Amino acid sequence: MAYNNADQVVFDKVVEINASKESWNIRVKVVMLWKPTYVNNPNMVTSLDMILIDQEGSRIQATIKKNLIPVFESLFDEGAVREIIDPYHFISFPDLLARNFDTRVAFDFLGEVVSSDPMRVIVEYGREKRLMNLVAQDLSGTRIAVALWGSFAMKLNTYISQHNNDTAPVIILLRLAKLKIWGGQPQVGNCLFGSRLHINDDMPQILEFKSKINALDTNVESSSRTSQLNSDTVVANPEDYYLRFQIKNIDEIPDFNEEVGLTIIATIIGFDMDDGWYSFYCRDCSKKVTKNHDDVDAGHFHCDGCGFVSDVFGKIRIVVCVQDESGSSSFVLFERHVKDLIHHGNQWLMDKIAKIPDEFKILLNKKFVFKVQISMFNLQNNYRAYTVHKLTDDERVLDEVTKRSSNHQHDHINDNGTPVNKPNKVGNCLK
Repeated sequence: MAYNNADQVVFDKVVEINASKESWNIRVKVVMLWKPTYVNNPNMVTSLDMILIDQEGSRIQATIKKNLIPVFESLFDEGAVREIIDPYHFISFPDLLARNFDTRVAFDFLGEVVSSDPMRVIVEYGREKRLMNLVAQDLSGTRIAVALWGSFAMKLNTYISQHNNDTAPVIILLRLAKLKIWGGQPQVGNCLFGSRLHINDDMPQILEFKSKINALDTNVESSSRTSQLNSDTVVANPEDYYLRFQIKNIDEIPDFNEEVGLTIIATIIGFDMDDGWYSFYCRDCSKKVTKNHDDVDAGHFHCDGCGFVSDVFGKIRIVVCVQDESGSSSFVLFERHVKDLIHHGNQWLMDKIAKIPDEFKILLNKKFVFKVQISMFNLQNNYRAYTVHKLTDDERVLDEVTKRSSNHQHDHINDNGTPVNKPNKVGNCLK
């Protein structure tokens, strides 16, 4: 611990924290506290996470590993210290729309709900997810799309249902929101863990927002706000997600020169093993690391954020070669896709020593509907392996997407799923 000449503890500023040293002395307030859980086991806690804020208003997330929770948990009391600063970090709607901030960092969001779609129940691999899309506006009338998932969608849907006859505006304050791009447009959403949703709560930020609405000119849609809110619940068809995007052939992918999501029907015909089937990531910052030596067991890696590190973990990343009647391409699958297809998770596969685990081979010659993303990284680096956001081999989805695609000539497909007169090996693909 650092001391000054008067033997007083010297505290570091949160904004100064970096990877140059392991220990820092900070004096902060715990403004948020939560326990993340495993996706497949919601009853098992992974860590104790918190948002800390210092006297200058700088925020940082801190994590206590699972085995140390009993040691530290009793020391923390969320919000117990007297507030000496504003613990909120709001981004203006114009800055959100222009992405004029560090989009990697969570922020707080405040706005009026002016319209909402029915809450959708989405069933995937036997699991239910709930989604509510809405539009929020600020005091100037600037609007932005918002997507609430899970319990956040249910909370707002319940509130709208219970206040269906109210004429008062619905104000939401979403703590720890994230900005994502959906359909090429910015969209605010909740984080998987840590976010908090307040709806018309008696808190200063919401009360002040309401008072400013009341002071505005009456021609700001005050009479039509409530009528545009929908509390219905609908069960989404499995094909609905894929039909929201343009359905294209593989040979049309290079025609796009901007970020966009596409739906592609294609068959997996091989694996591109140039980069292996897994990558290593830094344990401290989760960034991808590179090996300094050929010997993985030597434990020498380089992280762009932390420098030379040895504490890393592996994650599945498979580049699959796909083909339709128009051509071939490479798509990138991550663990969340693979485990649902082969019914084995990351740790089980990482314990195997094989160039290509046999379990992957069940994917060969199978036709899927892919939702792929052309990213800025693809465009700027001429990188031709496109990330898969979602895929399915469900027959209903395949049929429905095929019906909507006038370009696909599926009568030119062999029985094994490969195109007529097309080779079964593409580039560095291995079958």
